[in-house]
Amino acid sequence: MRLFKGVLMGVVVTGFMVLLSSVSYAKEGHGQEKIKLLNDSAAALQVSNPWLAASLTKYANDEAQEVKEKNEGKKELEGAKEEEMKKHREEHIKLLRDAAAALQVSHPDLAQRLTKMADRHAKMIKKEGKEDKEEAGESQENKIKDKK
Repeated sequence: MRLFKGVLMGVVVTGFMVLLSSVSYAKEGHGQEKIKLLNDSAAALQVSNPWLAASLTKYANDEAQEVKEKNEGKKELEGAKEEEMKKHREEHIKLLRDAAAALQVSHPDLAQRLTKMADRHAKMIKKEGKEDKEEAGESQENKIKDKK
């Protein structure tokens, strides 16, 4: 019976390790897919709107650099840099929506994927904003408690 429990526990632990490692690889692939989408969209816009294509290419390069840094294990940004990144995210959302509008007629599939990406980014910003408000509220409550 002990042997059976030990083997079962080993199988469960191994299963979790395999399951969790595949989830981390899926996120990694998502970053590469995003970069490919941005580069494909930039190539499609090169003739009709070179400024937009250059902006998308720059955004793709920034994302590739970010993925590279995450793979190397660099720490997340904090403080002022995080605020700067929020500003850049809003600019990127506008860029994605503009590119989607420009590609709507010629490449509707790319336009749809860019719109979905912009929507995901907007949801992330909205979610982070709610979290920031909750943290600010908690810190204010803590200050009030400390004064008492």
